[in-house]
Amino acid sequence: MKKIMIFIFACIISLFSISNVKAEDYVAKIGETNYATLEEAIKAADDSSIINLLGEGTLSFNPNKNLTFVGNGKISVKGSKPWNAYSGVLTLKGSGVTFEWEDDTNSWLMMALNGTINIEDGATMRFKFNSNSTATRNAIYMNAGAVINVKNGSHLEIIAETTTNASGQGIQLDKTNKSFINVTGGSTFLIDGTNRGYVNSPEIYVEDSNFTVKNCTSNGSNGGKFTAINSEITFYNNGGHGLSATTLDVKKSNITTNKNKFYGISIGSKMSVDSTSTITSNENGYGYTGGALRISSSSATGYFTSGAKVTFTNNHRNALENYGTTVFEDGVELSITGNKEPKNGAGVYNGKNGNLTLPINAIIMNNQSTELGGGVYNKGLVIIPDSVKLYNNHAGIAGDDIYNTGTITFGNVGTNWYLDGEPDCEDLINGWYDDSENNRWNAHGENTHTELVNSGKYESTLAIKAAHNLEGKVIVHYVDEDGNTLLEDKTLTGYENESYKTTSKDIEGYTLIDTVGEETGKYAGNKTIEVTYIYQFTKGQGSTEEPVINPPVEEPPHTSVNTSIYAIVLLVNVLGISVLLKKREN
Repeated sequence: MKKIMIFIFACIISLFSISNVKAEDYVAKIGETNYATLEEAIKAADDSSIINLLGEGTLSFNPNKNLTFVGNGKISVKGSKPWNAYSGVLTLKGSGVTFEWEDDTNSWLMMALNGTINIEDGATMRFKFNSNSTATRNAIYMNAGAVINVKNGSHLEIIAETTTNASGQGIQLDKTNKSFINVTGGSTFLIDGTNRGYVNSPEIYVEDSNFTVKNCTSNGSNGGKFTAINSEITFYNNGGHGLSATTLDVKKSNITTNKNKFYGISIGSKMSVDSTSTITSNENGYGYTGGALRISSSSATGYFTSGAKVTFTNNHRNALENYGTTVFEDGVELSITGNKEPKNGAGVYNGKNGNLTLPINAIIMNNQSTELGGGVYNKGLVIIPDSVKLYNNHAGIAGDDIYNTGTITFGNVGTNWYLDGEPDCEDLINGWYDDSENNRWNAHGENTHTELVNSGKYESTLAIKAAHNLEGKVIVHYVDEDGNTLLEDKTLTGYENESYKTTSKDIEGYTLIDTVGEETGKYAGNKTIEVTYIYQFTKGQGSTEEPVINPPVEEPPHTSVNTSIYAIVLLVNVLGISVLLKKREN
């Protein structure tokens, strides 16, 4: 009996020990069944099974089932064959779940997706590849109807290295506009360093999330419908276009597209920006084929609602390039500054079919074209309110601020506008002036040209600059009869045909006897008018010095009562006081 008990006890200990060893090796669990490898669990799983990850497991084949992964663990796909036509629903659920695929094969793609990927509740899916050491062209190839959902604080990342001059898309579609990417609920979407970011126009919806495409060696994106609601959208440092979309709908969101080689934003059909959104597109077009924003066709539209903030700064070509109908409502904060265009329209280029309305108080300044229209180059129809700050732009051939061959309407220059110095002066701007080729505006030095151009509507070739006309001077002298200066000269300046008025001065000891020159009149351009006030010395005639006059001695006020009466009254008072004192002594 004793031996039997010992045998049973030994068996229990043995089973317990075996159980502990296997528990350490389990990487997945389905229901109550544990699996030592992830692949065993997937092969054993029924369609729509939930697999609980217990550790890191590898996967070398396409599961092609509807599977949900939960728990705490990592699915590692490395050196495997591509997933051709994955048609199931792959769900990664929970912050403890990570799916990472690092490609080192010679396949042209990693995953061909026919079905749906759900990344939920903090889970992470990551693809990594190197197109120059592998043949990878696509991380995910989405066939028609494929869907990617990233939601509830989850993350999708596609990261590539060394894709310069090599194919390597983050996401590509087989058919235009037939696949969908949704990023919602505080989630993040990242494509970093691929050759192209996403290609062939997926429909993208981003809400309450971050969406970033950066460092691609070609286009960051290519077409499709893009909707951003209460989100941060970034296209940065891509070697082609940044955000390229058929339609772009922006609500309560910040769109930032900086340092892309071509256009920061390129719209094929429609762009709408609500009053609570900002658009920032700076330092784009360094490949000299691009700029901040392009509305690319005659049928395309752009609409910016009052309250939106739009900034286009330091782009290397046209900041705003419009070929369709684009309206900035009054109240949009539009700033277009510091942009440089190799040829025409560094600030705004409005094409032949372009119809552009700018908002009041827009700023279009310090833009520079090598040829025509540094501020605005218009071939179509453009309306510029008179409150638009449109000055201190420069063009190499003509039209520093505006060059027009279409129909343009513009208002008066503003008050307190000043030129910014080299190559101009720093004088006050007082109007629009002709700045046409071979007749550039010049108000200083030789070969001056200051032909005034009135504000209004023009349907002809026009090249103008916000500047000033010729300046004139009036010098006022104050002298005596012998020409000696009594007061320092006074110099007045003003622009040609502006009115001036001089006045004499009161000079102690002198009387004005004559005036030489016109006391009132109009300034003459590049000329000096002199007005001389002549005075005569009128104090101490015959003396070369002015008489010294002592100030009058101030006397006490006089009254009609004789002062002797006051003396008598005083004497009587003194005697009375003496009598009283003597009585007190007695």
